[in-house]
Amino acid sequence: MKLSKSQNSNNTKELDIFSKARESGLDISYTTINDGFPIEFDRVLHLEEYWDSLLEHFPARVDEFVGSIIESNPSMVHFLVVDTIFHWPAAIASKYKLVNVSFWTEPALVFSLAYHTEALRENGHFPCKDIVSSIDAEVLPTGFKDKVGDKGLIIPWCNQIKVLSNPAVGRFLTHCGWNSILESIWCSTPMICYPITYDQPTNKKLVVDDWKIGIGLFDGSTSINSGIQRDEVAKKIKTFMSTLEGYEQETKKVQAILQSAIEIDGSSERNLINL
Repeated sequence: MKLSKSQNSNNTKELDIFSKARESGLDISYTTINDGFPIEFDRVLHLEEYWDSLLEHFPARVDEFVGSIIESNPSMVHFLVVDTIFHWPAAIASKYKLVNVSFWTEPALVFSLAYHTEALRENGHFPCKDIVSSIDAEVLPTGFKDKVGDKGLIIPWCNQIKVLSNPAVGRFLTHCGWNSILESIWCSTPMICYPITYDQPTNKKLVVDDWKIGIGLFDGSTSINSGIQRDEVAKKIKTFMSTLEGYEQETKKVQAILQSAIEIDGSSERNLINL
């Protein structure tokens, strides 16, 4: 589920994203930068306001933070790693004479499609329709929570890795966000794909058509905007859950590739050294 509100936790050990790297001997410390909104502010409900601030005001916070880090230890080798979606890292890196690492958090295929948008459009390959996402605060149908009762659990956020690694989880119904796909592969959990927008339809193609580690909740002839009926969902899940061996074997193959990439002298380390 998309994280729309900030999480406030005193359990810093549980949220330490660099714990494994630190165990390997790397000296890593980190902090967070306030985005300017209170914890209870709903970033999905007020998406336009949030992104306007993130693009206009947040860079100044990063600039101030980077400057203080460099000033506190000028002899250390510093560099900047930021999501490619932002336009301001180059200016900050140039100001402090830093190496700027543009970190693309989606598959390379999506980057290639975005990079060649004009060529695709000129050759008639890009007449795709925009998908309008809902920003309603309450996205579930009226009475849905009551009908679910104790048959399920609806929560605003969870540790997805812990959920997916639980042996009781046989399949993962996902919107096909790239992080969710990587975490599902890491836990060797086949996926039921229900992409919504952005890179998600392309990610679904990789999962279903290329890697064959999941199925689509609707086929190519069904538009997401036209909806999907409950009996179709039930049929898909029942069929997918009963087809165990093939998908699990393929998922384990892709899992092995993913895990080998982050091993010592794996492809991630080699690529970083080459960079």
